Amino acid sequence: MATKSEEHYWYSITDSTEYKQLEKALQEELRKPNLSSRASDYMKSKSYLAYKTYIYNNPEYINLMFLSFLFKEIRGLYSCLVDDIIQTKYTSAPSIKTFVEKTGNFDDERFAVYKWQ
Repeated sequence: MATKSEEHYWYSITDSTEYKQLEKALQEELRKPNLSSRASDYMKSKSYLAYKTYIYNNPEYINLMFLSFLFKEIRGLYSCLVDDIIQTKYTSAPSIKTFVEKTGNFDDERFAVYKWQ
C-alpha cells in the first residue's frame, strides 16, 4: 500500500461500474448551464440524488468519491455537495468548507482535504 497508496481504496470493491455511471451522470449534470448558482438547486437534480443515495447505501464508495472530480476543485458548489453527501451519512463529520476556505493555493488546499479525510 505504501508504494501504491491509491490502490487500497479499491480493495473492498468488487464492481465499480454502477458507481462510475452515477459519477459520470452527475459530472455531466453539473456541466450543464443552469439558471441558478445555488447549490440547493443542484441538490434537487435526479443525477445528484441518485449519486448521493448510492454513496449513502454503499459507504465503501466514499473513498472513490475522494478520488473523483468533486475533489479536483473543492471550493464553492463542490464543497456544498461533498458536505451534503458526507454529513447525511455521518452527521458528526466536520464541514469540508471550513478546512479549505482559508487556503490560498492548491497545495494548501490538498493538505486541508487530506486532513479532513
